[in-house]
Amino acid sequence: MAQGATSPRRVSWIKRLFMSPASRRLLAKAEAEAAAAGARRTVYVNVGMPPSELDGHGRAPQYPANQIRTAKYTVVSFVPKNLFEQFRRAANMYFLFLLILQFVPAVTTGSPGLSALALFTIVLLTMAKDGYEDSRRSVSDREANRAPAAVLGNGW
Repeated sequence: MAQGATSPRRVSWIKRLFMSPASRRLLAKAEAEAAAAGARRTVYVNVGMPPSELDGHGRAPQYPANQIRTAKYTVVSFVPKNLFEQFRRAANMYFLFLLILQFVPAVTTGSPGLSALALFTIVLLTMAKDGYEDSRRSVSDREANRAPAAVLGNGW
């Protein structure tokens, strides 16, 4: 693994649950490489790769893609992750607590449905805003990943 990279064993099960399929494949590959004895990546600058580094067919090993991903959500993880993020805020927790109290007949002050409508409206509007922002981040990531890059050749 590269210096400063997170160990594959440190990825919690909850993060694995919400990972994109591509991220899961890369993590599984990184775990397999880390499990192999002496698994290292050596970069050869301005020289050819020695035959000992080539695979059985004489090809260079394949490494994970170097792509940027700043988007927080996938299609599957959007709703649960977003609700988790929203209810970490003290204000939303407070209004959820008040909504629960509205369903107790001894302490109700009005219609529980009206209280629920207000909270759900705020949560849905915030969810729509977060979804829009995340889609913009995905577009920006796609543009950055498709940008041309200079590749050093044998002659630099």
